[in-house]
Amino acid sequence: MSEDHNARREMHRIAILLTAVCVVVTCGQKPRLSSKCNGWEIRVRGSPRPDNFCKPRLTPRSELEKRRSCVCKSGHIRNAWGQCITVQQCNQCKSRTNQDFNYCESACPWTCNRPIPTAC
Repeated sequence: MSEDHNARREMHRIAILLTAVCVVVTCGQKPRLSSKCNGWEIRVRGSPRPDNFCKPRLTPRSELEKRRSCVCKSGHIRNAWGQCITVQQCNQCKSRTNQDFNYCESACPWTCNRPIPTAC
């Protein structure tokens, strides 16, 4: 075999090895959770965990099962959109079956599992 052919084979092997290393490194990284808590949250000690919700029945499953590194402070609870609200705000809507408190709407907007409008 010629030197040119051997050099190409060696470069090909190196390229495959580098690709494999990049794939292993990328796939081995854990997803990063938000490192900042907002004013109504506190950092979880230990592993991320799900939080408590005002109306779990109205909350999308993805929001209910989300592992959080920050949970709502004492006296606060998450609404159906994942925002921390006060327990008093939650109680304003308790008697309204299909409504949950949302800062972007009136006190108890209709939800029906609709996401918050992007303009909000």
